[in-house]
Amino acid sequence: MADEETLSKQMFAYWRQPTLFQEATAFLSEIAQPVCIVSDIDRADIEAAISHHGIGVDLIVTSEDARAYKPRPEPFRLALGRLGLQPDQVLHIGNSPSCDVAGATSLGIPVAWLNRKGKERPQQTHVAYEAPNLLAIHRILADAVD
Repeated sequence: MADEETLSKQMFAYWRQPTLFQEATAFLSEIAQPVCIVSDIDRADIEAAISHHGIGVDLIVTSEDARAYKPRPEPFRLALGRLGLQPDQVLHIGNSPSCDVAGATSLGIPVAWLNRKGKERPQQTHVAYEAPNLLAIHRILADAVD
């Protein structure tokens, strides 16, 4: 069995070079709106992952920056402040009902729940949209603009 140090190194290596979902690159290259990643991964790790995949985003806010993890409001507030936007002017896309949905909706930010596995929607969640993948998010955004 691997020791704790080996497992830790493997975990950090994965965070720095994660596997992307196959539609992620297309989604990011086609989206017209600014993209801000709000992540619980430390800044150096998320920047390494973004660099590894050669993708671009407008802004990155990490829990390290905000000194708090999602679902606490600090990461979301920091992102809104840096974007210069109000909660009703953004859409948070997230896959975690407990971190993404709960955290964003607590501030009045509408959420698109990325439900890749077709799970039943947890009770007491306030999901504005539900999508099986990022390409469905494009349709949601297009409908919202029309």
